[in-house]
Amino acid sequence: MIAGHRWEYEGDLLGYKCVGLPIGGVESHQWCIGCGCFIGDKELTILNTGKEFLNPTLDLLAFRKGFEPIESGTLKAYRKGYRA
Repeated sequence: MIAGHRWEYEGDLLGYKCVGLPIGGVESHQWCIGCGCFIGDKELTILNTGKEFLNPTLDLLAFRKGFEPIESGTLKAYRKGYRA
């Protein structure tokens, strides 16, 4: 299974950031542990993407920046210091 980024809007930064689970959340291995990738509103404005395509567009932009989702329980997650 391929994990996907978990996007949350950061109003003070004016963009979306891939974040980890909130405290008490249960990891399902389908979401990124929070790689910290940031996609600014300006990048989305240039693409003129509708709300229905927001998540796939954010994932595509993250991939272009070199950010792949980090699945919990993997060596990549261990290197980042994530403990499930």
